[in-house]
Amino acid sequence: MDYFNNNYLNFTQFITRSTNRLHICDPKSGLINEPLFQLANGLIFVSYMASTSLAGLLFMRCCLVIGSLCLALWAYINVCSIDTVLWNLLFFMAHAVYIFILVYKLHPFIKFPRDVELVYRDLFQPLKVSRHSFNKLFKSIREMQVLKAHDIYCVEGKTPVDKLSLLVSGRLAVLKNGRALHLIDGHQFIDSPEWFGVSSSDAYQVTIVALEECRLIVWHRDKLKLIISGDNYLQTLMDSVLGRDVLNENSKLIMPIHRAMDHVVKREIHDNGTHCFWTLSKITEDSETNV
Repeated sequence: MDYFNNNYLNFTQFITRSTNRLHICDPKSGLINEPLFQLANGLIFVSYMASTSLAGLLFMRCCLVIGSLCLALWAYINVCSIDTVLWNLLFFMAHAVYIFILVYKLHPFIKFPRDVELVYRDLFQPLKVSRHSFNKLFKSIREMQVLKAHDIYCVEGKTPVDKLSLLVSGRLAVLKNGRALHLIDGHQFIDSPEWFGVSSSDAYQVTIVALEECRLIVWHRDKLKLIISGDNYLQTLMDSVLGRDVLNENSKLIMPIHRAMDHVVKREIHDNGTHCFWTLSKITEDSETNV
């Protein structure tokens, strides 16, 4: 019983002392902290309202980095507490590092050549592909190839499917068994149908010829597949972009007549080395006749 009474007495004394402390905690007592302390805690409170997007995380880190700096200044000026200063400076540096990382993710300051920049903005940026992700594809490019007018990109049944090319500028004609199938315009993949279910040892089933001077981005097909095989995002992205490209090509299998392009679009190389030429209008007539 005495043990219980002693514990009860200690508890009542603790409550009394705590109550007395509450009575002296009023605005006139000078216990309200300086504006720096209020600003710091206000910024920390606001940071809790940030969204989970990259922009929201950047906003949160900016609030926290300013709040940590304010707390460090408050601890040095008003409290003179070195450990509090050091801890808040540590928080400040940690948040500052994350700010640089988030700014880089939002705008990585990666520059591409002008034509490649246009390809990125037209094909990949609308799909929310970051510059950092696209840069991985750009770095794996084998070469930038230039085709003059009438140059052959591949020959039906002869050229192996060992590359993936994107037409940056210019125009190509796709032919099958001497008949025109469709045109390939700028910012379209040339080998998108061969990407699916075709090995590098197989040959192209079409002939592709340049109508005008063309600039191509060329990847080594197997090397590119190896690079993206370890990245599910890039693998899904390439399958999606190339699949959409195949659908676009299938939607225009019959070549329309382009009077401005009425010049040589096909050149067959026979075994004897002779070349045969057809004009665009001639190929169009043959295509419409054979449909």
